[in-house]
Amino acid sequence: AKTIQGNLRRSLEAIGVDIIQGKGSIKDDHTVEIGLPGRVDISGTVSANNIIIATGSTPAVPPGLTVDEKRVFTSDKALKLEELPEWIAIIGSGYIGMEFADVYTALGVQVTLVEALPNLMPGFDGEIQRLAKRVLVDNKKDMIDYHTNVFATRVTPTTFGGVEIELTDATTREIKDVIEVDAVMVATGRKPYTEGLGLEGMNVELLRGGFIPTNEKNANPR
Repeated sequence: AKTIQGNLRRSLEAIGVDIIQGKGSIKDDHTVEIGLPGRVDISGTVSANNIIIATGSTPAVPPGLTVDEKRVFTSDKALKLEELPEWIAIIGSGYIGMEFADVYTALGVQVTLVEALPNLMPGFDGEIQRLAKRVLVDNKKDMIDYHTNVFATRVTPTTFGGVEIELTDATTREIKDVIEVDAVMVATGRKPYTEGLGLEGMNVELLRGGFIPTNEKNANPR
């Protein structure tokens, strides 16, 4: 990853792109204020004819789940682990959860998928769901199992180095099972990284979930 970042940075600098490390906040239509929390030595403003917001997204973590980025982590940390756990539970079976389930099982890690809805890969076409289950789950029954229609209502690191997960039935709301694994990856989707950008001062009304409404030109009409 560092090699890719370095190559990209050098390519941009070679064509005259200025790269400033810091956190930007939009001050007005043509000005971005730059700074870093806790660093008074890094500050300033940059002016431009147009401002493009390309801040990407951050993991969406359900209320009640605490991520420590060690034994309980998100997809941002999933490829940066210092060592592989023997058994990992992945909360969420969307495309992110299924992709990492495939990666981890290929590396010899036992995987348990936890999904709140009745089917794996909810929201996808039924044919895609069935194909993904057949290829990514059923063909690896010795390495992967799953629980559907359950909530992970409690995720607690244990004193023995594992993580205990309380599974609650999504229909009856009764505790269905408690499992203990070595690590937990939270893959319950992602949300736009729009907090702290100063959009509220620009009269930009965000949609539910922090999305920026845009027109057919990907611009915000305000």
